[in-house]
Amino acid sequence: MIYSISHSISGSRHSVLKTLISAFLLLVLLSGCSGGKGPKAPDFSLNNPDGSSYSLSDFRGKMLILNFWATWCPPCKKEIPDFIELYDKYSDQGLVILGVSVDQGGWLITKEFADKSSINYPVVMANRDIVYKYGSVQSIPTTFIIDPEGRIAGEFVGYRPKAVWEEQIRSILKL
Repeated sequence: MIYSISHSISGSRHSVLKTLISAFLLLVLLSGCSGGKGPKAPDFSLNNPDGSSYSLSDFRGKMLILNFWATWCPPCKKEIPDFIELYDKYSDQGLVILGVSVDQGGWLITKEFADKSSINYPVVMANRDIVYKYGSVQSIPTTFIIDPEGRIAGEFVGYRPKAVWEEQIRSILKL
């Protein structure tokens, strides 16, 4: 590839331009930067224990952290205080966090845990539809970052420290 780039430079202006464009595209590919947007996030409709319904379209124009978790999961419990702090800090700038509980015990366990933990962002119960739509979530925590245009900007499996989430927030919300 390097030979063909240096060989083409000695050609016409048109071939030099084509070569430079090709080199730029190769550089973009090698750096892992796609230059495009992620896939459209699958729509969903889920309820919280109070009967309020949440769907993806409710969050259009905002950044959404969609966090699949459970009350019995130690890494999930470890990141909840960070999500609480981040929601307090960035909700006025367009951040929404939605906790999607995968607890088999139902609302009673989840609501009790959310109240005891002072979770300040909406919590809903997962159903088969959302788990399937988001790639058959296999491990928790699994967290999707959805940009204000409703596209998946990132997927994280496992615990991440607060700094990772804050970097994502500041980058997507351009803060």
